[in-house]
Amino acid sequence: MKEDKANTPQNSESAPNFVLRDGALRSATWRSEGEYGPLFNTRITKLYRDEDGNPRETATLNSKDLLQVSELARETHREVLMRRRAHSQEKQKSETRDEQRDFAEDWHDEESSRQDIARERFKEERKPSRGARRAKPRDRAAR
Repeated sequence: MKEDKANTPQNSESAPNFVLRDGALRSATWRSEGEYGPLFNTRITKLYRDEDGNPRETATLNSKDLLQVSELARETHREVLMRRRAHSQEKQKSETRDEQRDFAEDWHDEESSRQDIARERFKEERKPSRGARRAKPRDRAAR
């Protein structure tokens, strides 16, 4: 099975993200961004030539094509998983870089010491939210 990048124009929005081929079978996969990461949609077709010699493709498959289709689907699934993992790793790296940058900015502030920053963070965490009632302190002497 080979990846067919030559037949996919890079500047077209409708072009698949990647294409895998096995003989006359073709697996074209498109990527779109979802709320929780990339989504992949795949179409498996069979390429053939009509009576006039024009290239065509169809989604109708013979029973003898099914084993090839299953192997092509397995290879496509592996490629999709690899791309999802790469996206996840890149996302984790960028989040780590952002956290490190924020941490470096906080701790290397020339006007504030580490204790001042910790104290300010503690105060921010303890501030009651608007509209929230504070509980009355218990009278410990009444026990």
